[in-house]
Amino acid sequence: MWLYGLARGTSSRLTVDRAEERSPVWSTDGNTIVFASDRDRLPDVFRIDLDGAGEWSLVYGTDQLEFNSDLSPDGRQMLFTTNIDGGNWDLWVMEIDAPETARPFVNHPGYQSDGRFSPDGQLVAYVSDQTGRGEIWIKPFAEAGRSVQVSTEGAFEARWAPDGRTLYYASKNKMFSVDLERELAAAHPQPELLFEALHPISDFAVAPDGRFLVVLRDNSIVEPAHVIVNWTPPEG
Repeated sequence: MWLYGLARGTSSRLTVDRAEERSPVWSTDGNTIVFASDRDRLPDVFRIDLDGAGEWSLVYGTDQLEFNSDLSPDGRQMLFTTNIDGGNWDLWVMEIDAPETARPFVNHPGYQSDGRFSPDGQLVAYVSDQTGRGEIWIKPFAEAGRSVQVSTEGAFEARWAPDGRTLYYASKNKMFSVDLERELAAAHPQPELLFEALHPISDFAVAPDGRFLVVLRDNSIVEPAHVIVNWTPPEG
């Protein structure tokens, strides 16, 4: 796992283990990175504290597979995907310093993953194939709340705008947005198509200042990556 400095364009290595590391997630204060690693044979969740010696420590691990998704804005809760209950992949939540608090957050037959807290910590966006294909859903973090389907054409990943009022998600080579203040009041949210990329979108990010999206190419395509910089959501 590496850090890349945007200002200077330099890279520094964070981990030197021969294991495969993936899914790095920053804490809101920027002092901690949580990630998944198979250094103990199966993928478990670890963290590195960047304000100290940079040593890593185990956050959660079992004899099943675990992949972290996100940290709550206050840094106290972690969402992760696991197949701990058997064949299904479910979205779980736990207090970051108390693995004994781990519990299911969304558990349906099939696959639930990529949970993302809203900036205020009140909502969670996630991917579920409970309808037969992957779609984006939103659920209040308070467990009594119901889930609402947001995407309509299949989707694999969602990210929040910094103000929490808009959710972006990718579907094949298309990027969509959903105005949550308007659409969650409707029976069937209507996503808005923002743009189509030249190739399937494999990953994307929304900058903290909301000014741009970074779109990465599909790894199966041996062509240069196309990066959209300083893209701004349309007003209104």
